[in-house]
Amino acid sequence: MAQSRATLRDVAVLAGVSHQTVSRVVNHDERVRPVTRQRVEAAIAELDFRPNAIARFMATGSTRTFTCLAPNLTDYTFARIIEGAEQEARRHGYYLFSASASDEDTFATLVDQLVTSGRTEGLLVINPYAD
Repeated sequence: MAQSRATLRDVAVLAGVSHQTVSRVVNHDERVRPVTRQRVEAAIAELDFRPNAIARFMATGSTRTFTCLAPNLTDYTFARIIEGAEQEARRHGYYLFSASASDEDTFATLVDQLVTSGRTEGLLVINPYAD
């Protein structure tokens, strides 16, 4: 049987603090006393806790993701741009997803869907169809 992932509340119980305190530690809030932070970090390590991205999105409204849309993902120039953008996004605590659209209509549809869906906080468009 597969083991379930540790939750924020599991960490709180092990550390002897509230789940709000665990949240503050995970989110690097400076208002947590160093001794408390150490207890929470030890519990996080012991339980191998990893914050749930979906729960974080629901609580903050932030996906911490960008999307790069290009005509294809195999062209060397596009791939290098995407690679550089992905490294820079990661450096700032974001993820970069990439997608391709091989024709102008698909490209326009994807841009509209990505902008209006809230699934991404930013869109990097490599668009050879634009003037």
